[in-house]
Amino acid sequence: MARYQIRQKYFALNDSFDITDSSGAARYTCRSKMISIPKKFWIETASGKPLYFVRKKMIHWLGYPVFKIYKGENKKEGLLATVKVAYSFIGKKIKVKSETFGDYVITGRIGSNWSFFLHEGDKNGEIVATIEKHIFKIADTYDIDVIAAKDSFVVALAVILDFLYHKKH
Repeated sequence: MARYQIRQKYFALNDSFDITDSSGAARYTCRSKMISIPKKFWIETASGKPLYFVRKKMIHWLGYPVFKIYKGENKKEGLLATVKVAYSFIGKKIKVKSETFGDYVITGRIGSNWSFFLHEGDKNGEIVATIEKHIFKIADTYDIDVIAAKDSFVVALAVILDFLYHKKH
C-alpha cells in the first residue's frame, strides 16, 4: 500500500502544489492556472514530466460536472478516463470510466465530504483507494491510501474531488 498527501497552500499566487509520499518527498505536482474557464490542471512527476491533463467539460446536457482525463500534456495524446458526477436524493454519485485503468465508483460517508472510497467496478466492488480530508487544517490537506497500483491516476481523482467539494482554495 502506498500513502500520499496533498497539502495545498492557503494563500498562493499560482494554483500549484506537490503531492508527497509517506516520507515527505515530492512524488507528483499538480499545476493549474488561477483563472481558467473551463477548469483544467496537469498532474506531473516531481521532475516535471506531464502524466495527465484534466479538463472539466464546459457544459454538459444535464448540468452535471464531467471531467476528462487525458494522457500527457494536452488532449492530443488521447483520452484515458471520463469522470461523471450525478446527483441523487442522498448526494453525489461519481463514476469513473476508463478503458486504460478500468471502471470505478467513488463513494463517501453519508453527509460528509471528508472521506471517499474508490471502488473497482461498482459501489460493491473492492476498495482500491481511500481519500481522507483533514478537517481541522487551514489549508486543504488530504491523505490518499492506494491499495492497488495506479497511484498517479488515483492522485488525479483526488484533485478532482477537491475541486468538486472544496472550491475555496
